[in-house]
Amino acid sequence: MREEEEEAEKKRQEKRDKKKQKEEELRKQGKLLSKKQREQQAKNEAYRKQLEEAGVVPKREEKEKDDDDDDDDGKELTPEEAEAKAKKKMSKSQMKKEEQERKERRRKAAEERERLRLEAEKAKEEAERRA
Repeated sequence: MREEEEEAEKKRQEKRDKKKQKEEELRKQGKLLSKKQREQQAKNEAYRKQLEEAGVVPKREEKEKDDDDDDDDGKELTPEEAEAKAKKKMSKSQMKKEEQERKERRRKAAEERERLRLEAEKAKEEAERRA
């Protein structure tokens, strides 16, 4: 009788330990949330959706179930996709630097377009004078 009780107690303890271990793992993954945390998360998500609809922030791409880091599936990434993927792993200072470099590239491209437009205008005027 006593042995059966001890064995039953041992099984209950193992079950409790297994449950605690599972909860700890979920907590580390950020999947085990309290009621208050779930409410806050839902509130934040609703706010983000409002911002996305207003165009204030870019739309978030939904994560796939496989959670692969290499989810290229044999496709080439567009420059925008590559930049977005790289930004996920950057620190704030790196992102700031990338943003400044991107703005500088855009500024230079705009200057180049303007220079070419002026050259084309001058060439057109020159051709009109000759004719």
